[in-house]
Amino acid sequence: MLHSWQIDPALTNPGTPEIDYDDAIFIQNPGSWADRPNAWTNLDNLFLAGDWIKTQMNVACMEAANEGGRPAANPVLHTSTSPHPEAPIPPLPNAVVGTPESG
Repeated sequence: MLHSWQIDPALTNPGTPEIDYDDAIFIQNPGSWADRPNAWTNLDNLFLAGDWIKTQMNVACMEAANEGGRPAANPVLHTSTSPHPEAPIPPLPNAVVGTPESG
């Protein structure tokens, strides 16, 4: 039995490309995943990590930050001749589940 429900009043235009959130948190705009950088760059020894790079998740969270750290850590492990195995990295999908791109 559902007692009650509420849409967060800070959320405006839900279900539209103009969705916005007025509270002080980070939320991705629809279509932003395609604009995110990969972990690797064209500069030697410069790798990006965090929840804001292309990962399986299109959300700012600790899990996405962990996932975003692996593609940056692996080249460091490789170039430093570390005896530790590289972190497994699943392939990136064309569209991420839970994003506007995936429907």
